[in-house]
Amino acid sequence: METTLPTHLNLLHFALAGQDFAIGVAGVDEIVPVLPLTRVFQTPPFVAGIMNLRGHIVAVLDLAHLMGLGKTLIGKQTRILVVRARERNAGLFVDRILGTHVFDARRVEPTPSATGPGDAYLTGIVQLGSSPIPLLDIEKILYTDALA
Repeated sequence: METTLPTHLNLLHFALAGQDFAIGVAGVDEIVPVLPLTRVFQTPPFVAGIMNLRGHIVAVLDLAHLMGLGKTLIGKQTRILVVRARERNAGLFVDRILGTHVFDARRVEPTPSATGPGDAYLTGIVQLGSSPIPLLDIEKILYTDALA
């Protein structure tokens, strides 16, 4: 039996540390405003804390800090993306949501070689108009060695 790969990608477009990024909506469970967090001792600095989301404890990561882009400054438009990959889930701080887009999966460009510490979390580049947008890989984020 032949397997067909999807021809379209549904992506969530967001701002993070003054830059645009995209992530596949299939791995995003929900988007929530910033909720009260409890800091957990002896966790890496990019782990902002844990939150209670309708009775479920979810770790929240400062994605910008994890990617070497500096610490997220919480503002009115800051949101938490609740994401999942395989057995793991987490919340990710983002500065603001910019929208959703459908892209031709065949037009995802490969990630340029070694341009920064956040490259390990990228899966490719998509074009939005004339702007290249880095495409983040949820699995690479949630299964990073830094969280092991």
